[in-house]
Amino acid sequence: MHLAAGRHEYINGALGVFHLRNLLVDLLIEETDAPNRGGILHLNRLITEDQKHLLTSLPPAVPKRDAMISAHLAYAKAYLPRARNRTARLGMDWPERFEAATWARLGEALSVQCPYMR
Repeated sequence: MHLAAGRHEYINGALGVFHLRNLLVDLLIEETDAPNRGGILHLNRLITEDQKHLLTSLPPAVPKRDAMISAHLAYAKAYLPRARNRTARLGMDWPERFEAATWARLGEALSVQCPYMR
């Protein structure tokens, strides 16, 4: 995100939002422990109503600086706490130092803060 913003590569930043959305969808499906995932065309039967509401409430990928940054932060807020919880349930360690370093760098480069309580 900070490279796209710094280089004025807002189209690439919007593509990053698209990738974040895909990762979030994968995580939401994992949360439901669906026994037979099927393809993406079966998403409605794989996620809960609350998860659908979350996905439809998130901002779209727009190749403009402020919209790109806002969307990245919205997806981080939706994804990271869920991913942290999932890793804990699986008995895995969360990369705490990496996340802290990432937020520090984003704070320096873009003056943004972590959008959720860690």
